[in-house]
Amino acid sequence: MILAVHTGLRLNELREQAWWDIDLPAGILTVTRPNSEKRETIALNTTARGTPAGLERRGALVFPELPKKASDVFVKFAARAKLEG
Repeated sequence: MILAVHTGLRLNELREQAWWDIDLPAGILTVTRPNSEKRETIALNTTARGTPAGLERRGALVFPELPKKASDVFVKFAARAKLEG
């Protein structure tokens, strides 16, 4: 979510973001599959640059386990926190 807030990327764009489209030394992210279907390049601020830098690369995608719906994330963490309703 930190990368989404600092870049404006949508959930489905984050789900499809590939490592080869992130240039951390230059601080540039090219959206792998933008919703607009136009090439989009985003300058990464310090916080946004630090997010992928701290992740383990386990394949081509940066976030391979993101769910299709954002609400699934909230339900998962609400259950872990033992929140009711």
